Amino acid sequence: MPATSLPASTEYINPGVTEIRSVDAIADLTAPTSTELDAGTDLTDAVRDATSWSITADKVSTQGLGSNFKSETTGMRGPDGDQSLTFSASIDGQDVRTVLPEGTETHIVIYHGGNATGNLIDIWPVKVASVGKPINVAGTDQARVVVGFAITGPPEVDVVIPAAA
Repeated sequence: MPATSLPASTEYINPGVTEIRSVDAIADLTAPTSTELDAGTDLTDAVRDATSWSITADKVSTQGLGSNFKSETTGMRGPDGDQSLTFSASIDGQDVRTVLPEGTETHIVIYHGGNATGNLIDIWPVKVASVGKPINVAGTDQARVVVGFAITGPPEVDVVIPAAA
């Protein structure tokens, strides 16, 4: 009997498809409402880079004295690296700094396949840990604002986008 194949994929690239929002209030991360999601701030057009929005698990050795093979099991799960979003900076400061100042508690919602009912989103409960403004002395890139996040609880991944209210 042949093995089961993966379903056919609809491949895409992130630019022009993926959306990122900051959503302050979500009562149930496993089942957000369209009203809650629509009340957020769409950050998509200003995002220039997104770093480490994934989960990883530690590996714990389970090796016993009776074997020289180093077996493992999974340990604690958590964010993979430092989560940050890099944004375009505005010369007058009217940019992401007005929406996500340091200390802000919110949810970063990532619409990986775009905002369509039935697609999947990831919801990350966060607190803004830092707001940096790196300087590009060479002038080879536009001015940026880098917002670093502390993950304040387990994210919900692959949550179904609800139908519009």
